Amino acid sequence: MTITEYISIGTLTISILLLIFNAKKLLFVNVITKERINYIEKLRNTLAEFISLIEYEAINESKENFENYQLIILKYNYLKLMLNPDNEIDKLILLEIENLYNSFNNKDKNILEKCRSFTIMSQRVIHFEWKGIQNETKYFINKSKFTTNFLKIVKKSIPVLFLLFPIFSFSQITIGSVEKKEIEIVEPKPIPFDSINNYKEQEDLINYKMYIGQKFYLPKYNNTEDANYTGKEYPFMFSDSLSLVNIDPSKQLKMVDNIGRETNKFYKNIFTYKYKPFHYFSGIVNGNAYASIVTNADEVSNKYYTVIDVFTGEEMNNILNNIKTLINKSNDNYENYIDDVGFNNYDIFDMSKTIFKIQDDITKEQSYVFNLNYFILVPYFAKQKEIFNNKKVIAILTDENFETTDFSKNEKFILPNKSVWNCEVTLLSKKEILAKDDIKLKIGSYFIAYKLTNEKGQIIIFKGLNGKTINFKIYEDYINEENDKKLLQEQLIAKNKKLKQIETEKRLAKEKEHLNKCITKFGDYYGNLVNNGNIAIGMTKEMCEMSWGKPFDKSTIIYENITKEYWYYSWKKSLYFENGKLIRIEK
Repeated sequence: MTITEYISIGTLTISILLLIFNAKKLLFVNVITKERINYIEKLRNTLAEFISLIEYEAINESKENFENYQLIILKYNYLKLMLNPDNEIDKLILLEIENLYNSFNNKDKNILEKCRSFTIMSQRVIHFEWKGIQNETKYFINKSKFTTNFLKIVKKSIPVLFLLFPIFSFSQITIGSVEKKEIEIVEPKPIPFDSINNYKEQEDLINYKMYIGQKFYLPKYNNTEDANYTGKEYPFMFSDSLSLVNIDPSKQLKMVDNIGRETNKFYKNIFTYKYKPFHYFSGIVNGNAYASIVTNADEVSNKYYTVIDVFTGEEMNNILNNIKTLINKSNDNYENYIDDVGFNNYDIFDMSKTIFKIQDDITKEQSYVFNLNYFILVPYFAKQKEIFNNKKVIAILTDENFETTDFSKNEKFILPNKSVWNCEVTLLSKKEILAKDDIKLKIGSYFIAYKLTNEKGQIIIFKGLNGKTINFKIYEDYINEENDKKLLQEQLIAKNKKLKQIETEKRLAKEKEHLNKCITKFGDYYGNLVNNGNIAIGMTKEMCEMSWGKPFDKSTIIYENITKEYWYYSWKKSLYFENGKLIRIEK
């Protein structure tokens, strides 16, 4: 194949690819534009209906129209669902819709003027949306023109490529280079933080980033004192650099040789990665000398911290490996005991998938924790206090035999359904709940508690107000919901009553029309009989059929000048006619 054929094929390929790309993009833009046009049409129509209904009610305020009121509520809710509260323009429309709806409910005298202002605002917004679609369409048309012009240029450039071919051929021996394409990294967005939710473990590790910048409180707890060494002390808070802790001379340990015998050398120091170290144990365990520490509770508890970073995967492993490397390098000094609990005896690091870097809000010192389960998420606690603290709540039960504890007397009792309680949102410890002096405060002893008190002085405590068998609601909200249900029920009853009245009026009008028709056609006597569904001797076949309807069976006998007919009805009655007149009624 010649170079000319290669160039022709290359040019054709580029042209086809550009055309395919252009066609796909045109299809995509057409679909998006069509959907936006449909959306704007729906929005405009719904806004128009909403305004029209309110104006109609304002003009005809003396006439109660339940159906129109229901439609206004329907359009109001539909508009709220159509619009996006995170969009600035939509937020403006939602605010105006809310104001107009409230004015309507409050029977504002200036409601018509507000409707006109709302209409003008709506027209401007709709016009703005239309301009947006027009600009997008123009942009794509320009892009399409660029592609078309590019194709023309490529077509015209083919002869020039032929002329340049000798130069290209002559310059074939060059130093080669490979262009490296950077791999595009797609970074997903973590879920946003919402103070309505408490801290919890995340399946997708990136979502832990929502806690960066959030404030946490670590409640007071006790240091480990006179404890038995287990080799499984949890490294609650730690640092990425080692600290050297001097051992009290009275607690210094003699070193042991390779067969477990004591020597005259002592462990005088402890190297540790634990933050704010507290030396709590020295002794011989299974023939080996051990010394261990924990994070000093007095130094770190009852303080506020801010999460400044979250590490997972490779970043987390780098931090942990750095600590292990520092410990390994420090093993050469026999006078220093390496506190390696958490790495060798109990490798808690291998159990964690996340490390949080936190900062003391006062000292600005930084440290690490594996999780935040032992902390109190301050924004969540504040939100719960805002919602429930010093509010009355009502107990809604699905189990009428729900048993709980009255902590004022430490007695069990059945919680009454729909009982009302005063709520206090606070922090409580297990020690306060169990009322035992011998219980030491450990890490995580405190929890967010909902302390409920009733008029009898009973006290019940819950960790959450929503459960499978019980749900506490704000009493005021519950009353409003019940009133809304009652109002809706009353409105429904009134509507059904009105519908029945309309049906009755229609039925009476129809009956009157039928009576007038019967009297006009057959006179007063027979007309009333036919209207009431009665039969009498002397009535014609037409009268009988109009009164009782068509029979299910007939028979006719004709002789000389007499025609006899027999009509049989399903209710076991027979009518006998002679020359078209009813002469006998039989069972």
